[in-house]
Amino acid sequence: MDREFQSIKTAYGKVSVKVGKLDGKVVRVSPEYDECKKIARKHGVPVKKIYDEILRLTENGRPKG
Repeated sequence: MDREFQSIKTAYGKVSVKVGKLDGKVVRVSPEYDECKKIARKHGVPVKKIYDEILRLTENGRPKG
């Protein structure tokens, strides 16, 4: 699987995500945990809320567009 990094803009700020591709198709999006944790602390929300926002913005783990 090939991997690349992208930045996703959330309501809480930008978060880097690792995008996994297989045969040129996106098969997985993984938010960077440390960035999510930092943003969650800053905004006083659970890390899961940041993850959920990213999943919503990426159509359940696959980047839009």
